[in-house]
Amino acid sequence: MPRNSAINREAVLQAAFGLVRREGIHMLSARNTAAELNCSTQPLYNYFSNIADLEQEIIKLSYNLMSDQYMSSAAGDDPFLAMGLGYLDFAVREPKLFYLLYLSGRNEPDFSSENQSDEEEHLLDMMARGEGMGDFSRRSLKNIHSNISIYTHGLALILYHNSDAFSREELTGMLKDAAVSFTIYEKTKEMTL
Repeated sequence: MPRNSAINREAVLQAAFGLVRREGIHMLSARNTAAELNCSTQPLYNYFSNIADLEQEIIKLSYNLMSDQYMSSAAGDDPFLAMGLGYLDFAVREPKLFYLLYLSGRNEPDFSSENQSDEEEHLLDMMARGEGMGDFSRRSLKNIHSNISIYTHGLALILYHNSDAFSREELTGMLKDAAVSFTIYEKTKEMTL
């Protein structure tokens, strides 16, 4: 095949990402990515030493897309409800990427309250400013956030397998009920200490 100078690292990454997004991680190969670009496999290896390196970059892009989608949902009146619904929407709208991030075994999500990113620290700050949340210790806020994340992930797994399992109203009610339950539980724990 003739050399195509328009093929750069970003073009390779976007072609591979599009392939995985559309077909799934099991379809990622040098040959399939090259076919997306209409070129030989050589340009891939100019920018990535192997498919595993390319896969790690796709995982990062997938996580960033998911994060952008649920963080952009947080602009409403109830940012945590909106983020939870945004995460659930991601599982339904992007099933191949959801699989890659949470079911394929290629990425190890950490839902523990011990390992919080800067983004999650920002979320905790938002939580602390919420009605009735200012009295919670930082540790309790982390626990509430961790528990809500685990609960929401469980709902996302159900929706991944059956996108019609719950109506939007049911999901909204379940997320609100879970938030209240985890908040009451954490308040009770703090009062007994």
